[in-house]
Amino acid sequence: MRFRRVFAALLAVVGGIALATPAVAVDDPPAPRLTCRYEYTVVNAWQGGYQVKLKVTNLGPERAAPWYVNFELDGPGIIAYLWGGSFTQLSVHVRVNAPSWNRDLYTGQYAEIEFAVNHNGSPLPLTGVSLNAVRCAA
Repeated sequence: MRFRRVFAALLAVVGGIALATPAVAVDDPPAPRLTCRYEYTVVNAWQGGYQVKLKVTNLGPERAAPWYVNFELDGPGIIAYLWGGSFTQLSVHVRVNAPSWNRDLYTGQYAEIEFAVNHNGSPLPLTGVSLNAVRCAA
């Protein structure tokens, strides 16, 4: 019986502490540190492939340092060559990392990336273009 009284008293104290604890405010997620836009141009096309120029502009307010660009090919295609950075491709997802000589994109500056894609058919549009994980507008 004594155990029940001690346990009940302990619960009352713990419950009182829990009730006295102030609520924790949940902040809105932080605003993106930058905004961006992109331009996509098919430079050349031939049977079995095509060449693209992708221009990604940092609209600010902060710099992208070091910058990286992600995008997806809207269908099967393999990037054979890429200029303006180093890239990795996993299926349709592509990531381009800044070259060592051009690592920072300040407000108003842009990264110009050109690449050749092995693909049978019409050139593939790009989707999900982002600069440092911030989605860019076309």
